[in-house]
Amino acid sequence: MEAGNAFLPGFMVDYNGRFAIVPARSDDLHRPVNLAPDRLKEILCKREQRYVGSQLTFSFERKRIMLAESDVTRGLAGRYVETYAYADGRLDVRWKGHSLPYKVFDKDQRVTHAAIVENKRLGDVLAYIKERQEQQSVSGR
Repeated sequence: MEAGNAFLPGFMVDYNGRFAIVPARSDDLHRPVNLAPDRLKEILCKREQRYVGSQLTFSFERKRIMLAESDVTRGLAGRYVETYAYADGRLDVRWKGHSLPYKVFDKDQRVTHAAIVENKRLGDVLAYIKERQEQQSVSGR
């Protein structure tokens, strides 16, 4: 690290001497951002439209999204909603600008051995599901 720090100042002088360009105007031409912070987040997110099926569900990034049933969402079957995927991992589902409540179901969810042991009443059913998942994994390869 010491050798790198000693090398850096000379390298910067050489690099800037070869590649630096003098600006046409020396004053700062940046404009101030005149947007509310919330508006900027909406601009800098991934927005997509998704088709809502008859069960009020749609796929999004290997997950199944199920809209909570309400007066608004009942009429959305066969229509498109807009998804807003933010950089911090949040997802917002909207219809005409209004956020809609939803639940997420992971398509890659697997039944674990611990789940079978913990649910003694459902143990046989969960064991069967796990066996079917393993068969699908083997045949899908």
